[in-house]
Amino acid sequence: MNVTVNVLGTEYDVKEVTQDLLPDGADGYCDLSEHVCAVDGYAEDKAKTPAQRLKESILSDLDVQIKKNKRHEIVHAFLNESGLWENSWARNEEMVDWIAIQGPKIYRAWEAAGAL
Repeated sequence: MNVTVNVLGTEYDVKEVTQDLLPDGADGYCDLSEHVCAVDGYAEDKAKTPAQRLKESILSDLDVQIKKNKRHEIVHAFLNESGLWENSWARNEEMVDWIAIQGPKIYRAWEAAGAL
């Protein structure tokens, strides 16, 4: 699914692509010059049965991974648009992953607390 999201006033296209359009070994990328966040749509893996995926040690629920990858690349976009891209911590993949993984939990806590 391809969508456009607003990242601090700049439109970014978020799209699922095939593995051959990604850098080697990457699950996605954020092109800061073209304002594109692209992630692997796992089309080849989705064509396999769940049993085949488990046998090959592929994630059984690929949609969960796709959503996490989209959040990860969108975090890169926010760090760029906020002016933090030049800071070393903003390029730290572990920190970006932490935000992408914990973001939904933080959102739910804010929502429950009436903080939104």
